[in-house]
Amino acid sequence: MTNETLIQLMKKIGSDKTYLTDGYYRIRDNKSGQKELAFLKPDGCGTTSVNPQITVEEVDGNWLAVKLMDMGNNSTKFLIRDDATKEELDNELEKLIKKMEEAIQ
Repeated sequence: MTNETLIQLMKKIGSDKTYLTDGYYRIRDNKSGQKELAFLKPDGCGTTSVNPQITVEEVDGNWLAVKLMDMGNNSTKFLIRDDATKEELDNELEKLIKKMEEAIQ
């Protein structure tokens, strides 16, 4: 993800979860200097579950997916970037970016 894409998303989606069309969205900093992009699905009792949350890290001016957590499906999914998971992480990040872009239109 380019820095420009992240900046555009952050103009409409902040660190507090924001309801847009189909659920809650959030982009926040973590303690490691990374960003966490998340779609949160409403659960019972007023709570939400990440579906997914993808942690990105800046590498050479672009943001690279390094971790995924998805608690919105039947089986919880956790991925850490390595040779076996990098393609899946990149695809999931692309899908989440598209979902966010559609939500802020």
